[in-house]
Amino acid sequence: MDSKTTTSIQSHKGVPALFLNDRLMAPVVAFAGPTRTRTFLQAGIDLFTFGMPGTDNWWAGPDQYQFDAVDQYIEHYVAQIPGAWFMPRVGAQSSGWWGTLHPYEMNVLLDIETGHPLEQEHANPAAPDYLGHEIILDGTTLHSYHSEVWRRDAGKATAALIAHCEAQPYADRIWGWHVCDGLFGEWFHWNEYSLAGLADYSPAALTDFRRWLACRL
Repeated sequence: MDSKTTTSIQSHKGVPALFLNDRLMAPVVAFAGPTRTRTFLQAGIDLFTFGMPGTDNWWAGPDQYQFDAVDQYIEHYVAQIPGAWFMPRVGAQSSGWWGTLHPYEMNVLLDIETGHPLEQEHANPAAPDYLGHEIILDGTTLHSYHSEVWRRDAGKATAALIAHCEAQPYADRIWGWHVCDGLFGEWFHWNEYSLAGLADYSPAALTDFRRWLACRL
């Protein structure tokens, strides 16, 4: 079935405002796990968002999707916020198989001094001093942001996920979708804190740069 919930940005008293089912909403969103929602509900907050732990393997292969864990998580979350709405935070990560199929579409980090490829998955010992935590990318599909193949495949997978969820009984509790990628899921470059190297020197980046130059000449 189609979702019963509609979310829109409309003009209200001359400024943009958030409307849900044509109801003016306070633009306050609680970023809270399902066990931390009670006090926010008591404070009158209606909109919630959070990532979906344990659902990382939903994109299992080319045109292969496993939505059971996603359904279970969303069903559990919305049960904790009766009368309120949830915006799932979802990333199209492929658990490694995508990079194996498309090695030339992966991000390449080169040493600033030597130009040699650098290991990207391990923590940079210089970064935690000012970040307060390590950055470990092991197990992450470090696709190139320049890859048209990634954009196509990830877009198709994300559309399949959303279409599935919007057809479920819990769909009327979803007020939006937050699509995430990159470092921290915040669209930072993978190598934002790889202090000894520069990226991206992948074939996909080279092709995209040439395409960009052609548009400027």
